[in-house]
Amino acid sequence: MQAKERTERNSMNLLIIKLLKTDEVRALSADLITEVLDSWANNRFFKKKLAGVLNNRVQKLLFKNHFASGIDKELKKDIETKRLVESVLNDWIIKSDFAEIKESLESSGNSFLVNLGAVNELLWKYPAKMVIVLSLLPLITDTGLKSLTLILKGFNKAPPDLITDIIITLIKDIEPARFSEAINQILELIRKIDTGSHLIGEPGNPKLTREINKLLGELRANLDRSLLVKSKLALLREKEAIELDRLESLYSDSRNLQSQACLKLAGKNSYLRKFNKSLSMMDDLSDQEIVDLVKTVSEEIDLQELSDSLEMIAGLLERFSKSADDQIGLVLSRVIKQFDPLVLQEIAEAAAGMIGQASIPVGRAVIPDLVIGIGNVLSPRDDEFEEKASEARKVIRSLLLEEEEPV
Repeated sequence: MQAKERTERNSMNLLIIKLLKTDEVRALSADLITEVLDSWANNRFFKKKLAGVLNNRVQKLLFKNHFASGIDKELKKDIETKRLVESVLNDWIIKSDFAEIKESLESSGNSFLVNLGAVNELLWKYPAKMVIVLSLLPLITDTGLKSLTLILKGFNKAPPDLITDIIITLIKDIEPARFSEAINQILELIRKIDTGSHLIGEPGNPKLTREINKLLGELRANLDRSLLVKSKLALLREKEAIELDRLESLYSDSRNLQSQACLKLAGKNSYLRKFNKSLSMMDDLSDQEIVDLVKTVSEEIDLQELSDSLEMIAGLLERFSKSADDQIGLVLSRVIKQFDPLVLQEIAEAAAGMIGQASIPVGRAVIPDLVIGIGNVLSPRDDEFEEKASEARKVIRSLLLEEEEPV
């Protein structure tokens, strides 16, 4: 009798176990647990987060074995799907006439433009309706901004450590190697394009560069220069008005002015710290590393181009001084007349007062070497500049030997 009861009990247990392993019971249990946890959380932020973690854990436990078997089935299904897709695509690629497809797309594109032009003309026959259609753009933008604001508000309700933890989790899920690989492929593509442009082009005139310049030249040629200038001037006026309004708003409130000053100085301080860090790291280099660095920089700089640039600048300045001497003098005289000599004197006195005695050690450390250097430059030499140097020495000598007349 007892053996019969034990057998029936075991059979019942096996039946219950099999029943619990069915997908229907698992799904029902998962839904029930989800409902219980949602009811317990009661829309409280932290409780919802904890309930979500617990629910995910329970779901994984319930569907662990089922999920593993499902993955196996899905993988087999994916392999079969991949083979089917490859077979279909292969047949389509072989049998398709891509030139005909291109012609179809070109003709459909033209048809689309014709239809779009017709619709545009019809709409502008009824300007009020066109205005209503265009008014949908601000509405869509406003709806998008409101949606973004709601999402951001949800984030801002969470504590800073939780938000940071979420971002760190997302960053950890990113595989840097994938980004590096993609960037490397892009860089290699750029290198190959440049190499190919030089190979199919003429020496010193790469093919791609020539075609791009040709395209840009045709684009500039078709532009209405007068309209371009007027539009640029209009944009500059609008930019000036906005900037003046910003400055007026900034200086109307001393707190805003102080905040802006702090922001500007913070940026300058950041730049100084980076500059000092660079100098410090350079100071840590060995003498040989510094020599190699200077050698590399000097080899990379095109000294001939630099020399030609300086020579052309000097030539242009000489031409300006000869051909437009009167005009330059007139402009300078107008500029100088705008300044009050007494004001300039006050500025100089104020600057000297601010520098005061504090600048004397710096001046004594720097100025003697500068004077010695100037003296070496002006010393007599047998070259084409000796005549000018002699005149400079005479001026300095007369200044040093000249005695002040008694008052």
